[in-house]
Amino acid sequence: MNKSSHGLISNKVTKVTNDVISPYLEILFHKCIKEGVFPDSYKIAEVIPLFKGGDKEHRSCYRPISLLPTISKILERVLAKRVIKFLTKFDILSDDQVGFRAKFSTEYAIMDIYDKLIHNLDKGLSSCA
Repeated sequence: MNKSSHGLISNKVTKVTNDVISPYLEILFHKCIKEGVFPDSYKIAEVIPLFKGGDKEHRSCYRPISLLPTISKILERVLAKRVIKFLTKFDILSDDQVGFRAKFSTEYAIMDIYDKLIHNLDKGLSSCA
């Protein structure tokens, strides 16, 4: 199975018709943002079992995944980019916030904690995490 979404418009159709549907999606997304509404139909997921490995007869060898409509995922990306742009522009995010930020990773977060622990150790301070 190679599904990553569900709904009336598949990922493949969206990609192939991108030039045609983009202006309409822009109008739709602008209206959603202006009115502060995320349509209910965009929130409905198809939940399917994904095989993890092992005995295919055991339920524990599957995990549920939720497939959202393609349009929903595109709008979510648009909103995420706008929010991150706003937070960055007005310097609202803490330097310690690494999740969902470009050029930051879990490795960065681990190195930051490590540096703070070493610093505290050198100073004879206690540290808790």
